[in-house]
Amino acid sequence: MQRTPLVTSKGHTHPVYALQQVGTVNATNLVSVSTDGKLCVWNLNMLVHPQETLDLKKANKELVVHTLAFPPNETNVLWAGSEDGGISQIQIHGAGSKNGVVDSLEGHEGPVLGVFFCGVFAALLLPLSLSLSLPLSFSAQEGVGVILRRVAFSTFRRVDEESGWNG
Repeated sequence: MQRTPLVTSKGHTHPVYALQQVGTVNATNLVSVSTDGKLCVWNLNMLVHPQETLDLKKANKELVVHTLAFPPNETNVLWAGSEDGGISQIQIHGAGSKNGVVDSLEGHEGPVLGVFFCGVFAALLLPLSLSLSLPLSFSAQEGVGVILRRVAFSTFRRVDEESGWNG
């Protein structure tokens, strides 16, 4: 493990709950997001300083990220589940001011702790939240950007109530 002093750190100074390795076999990076909304892109050969940093804000507040997911074959656009119950589309490398949070979906009443892309239906985004709700969303390529659209919303009942199981 490599550590950098907090005084001169260009990296994280708050806890990191979300990270993912992205890229190809020859060019792999590690993307991490801390609870103060700082996104860092790290080169695996040099973990002393991040290659790039980005401060994530939503409605002029820091985005407290709990999870992130990249669509298949994508290294620039990711989706992040946050403490406020939203899922945000984030663009790492953008022209001018088009980087950072570009779109958000609300719908959970609790923190989003997992965001997953379905392997068979690569455009289907499945979030996991403490609110026990499952808003299904899909991403569609439109021009250069990627748009996230809501398909359906349903609330689950407890399994033991529905099936009659007694735990």
